[in-house]
Amino acid sequence: MSERSILDSELNELRQFLTLCPPGPIQDTRTLSQLLSACWDDLEGGRVHRMNSGKLHRLEKAQWKPPTLEFSIERHGGTAMGSTRAEVQLWEINIDEAAATCIPQSSYRQLKERDAPLRVELIVDELVQLIAEGKKDERLAWFDDGCRVRVLVSRIIQGKFRQTIQGRRKRFRQALDKKLLVTGWGKVRGARDLYERNVAKLSDAG
Repeated sequence: MSERSILDSELNELRQFLTLCPPGPIQDTRTLSQLLSACWDDLEGGRVHRMNSGKLHRLEKAQWKPPTLEFSIERHGGTAMGSTRAEVQLWEINIDEAAATCIPQSSYRQLKERDAPLRVELIVDELVQLIAEGKKDERLAWFDDGCRVRVLVSRIIQGKFRQTIQGRRKRFRQALDKKLLVTGWGKVRGARDLYERNVAKLSDAG
């Protein structure tokens, strides 16, 4: 049997299943996912957005709207990068044309508890004052000359989720750089989170 014949046979099994389903919600999503998986990778548009048959066991909210099959499915690509949310895609399958289309009106589903809100600006203001006054703090590592200090960002910005932490640390560093510059402190080039007092600038100001 040729590949074309196999595909036609698999599509026909899916079509026969759907013919027996009344228009509206499909209850037997397990059988649906199995039949759809058998022919998915050969559907036109089936590989868009890195979709493939191995993901179809997650399909949900299947609706039969002859000749269109519609369903939602969670995509977990973002969670591999540390996101706490999964994208929920809407797909439409034209059974007559053997074509799959991903509808670009995606939504998101919260999979894990998010880190508690953090007021980065308040922490920055506190640290800027401590540095300007040369005070010791567990979040600061002072050098002996008192003109250089390393801000221990990993102690300041913590959390459970990598993506959230990275975003907060980026905002923190941007705000800290800007506000320290006003007080006469600047970043040491090539050194992460290390700042030094700009003595020349302070002398000019005096």
